[in-house]
Amino acid sequence: MSLLYLTKRMEFSSSHFYFHPGRKPEENVRAFGKEARTHGHNYLLELTLEGEVDPLTGMVINTVDLKEMMQDLLVDFDHKHLNLDTPYFKEQSPTTDHLAQTLGELFQKAFPKVRLSRVRLFENEGLFSDFTPKPSPPAPGREMILATRTYRFSAAHRLHTPKLSDEENLKIYGKCNNPNSHGHNYVLDVTLKGKAGEKPKQIEDLDRFDGMIRKEVSDRYDHYYLDRDFEEFKNSPSTAENILVVIWNRLVPLLSGRLYKLKLVETRDNYFEYFG
Repeated sequence: MSLLYLTKRMEFSSSHFYFHPGRKPEENVRAFGKEARTHGHNYLLELTLEGEVDPLTGMVINTVDLKEMMQDLLVDFDHKHLNLDTPYFKEQSPTTDHLAQTLGELFQKAFPKVRLSRVRLFENEGLFSDFTPKPSPPAPGREMILATRTYRFSAAHRLHTPKLSDEENLKIYGKCNNPNSHGHNYVLDVTLKGKAGEKPKQIEDLDRFDGMIRKEVSDRYDHYYLDRDFEEFKNSPSTAENILVVIWNRLVPLLSGRLYKLKLVETRDNYFEYFG
């Protein structure tokens, strides 16, 4: 199976000021304006991990474990003054890009077995920086154009695999193992690819394929219990990772080689990407 990308988001609050090492305060004010004064932000951190889906658990990594890792990572940054309370910004300004790189390097050092693909840090809704410790997920060449349409469906599910005991399932999936199920408002982005220079109507395959996608995904799964109502989840846990792979395999034969990427948002803090 190809790599699947899991992104988890977490907020933290910090204060900081911008500066050039060795410059006098008034010189920093001239250089950075109000950014040279102590001020604060509600940062939003996104960590994207990559890996194969575990055939037993249906997960790349347990998101509960990832949440604990991120909480450990942010202990030294949350509700702290980045310049004064941490050792990382004594000699460099805590810009968004420097902070993203610092968080990424610290995460890799603390959890070397976890495959970190990207760090994205939002300072506010209009400013974010990416730190990529290794080549990023597949990107289209210059000759490629992409078009994305969003689909929504609401479904119930229970994370459970018959290959494990009830006790083992509960240990792995926690409250998501509730025998009576729980549910999500899923958001699926379907991205199709085309070649630059093609006639406009050809990238409009997205409109032509829209009915097929709705039939195979949103209409099919909306307001159903995934594990009970569909054979594809009888013996394979309905994790977001497995849902993406199932949807990919349903769409590929229908979309004439146009399918480029699927993105599935399960909760506000977790989303998943698959390039097939």
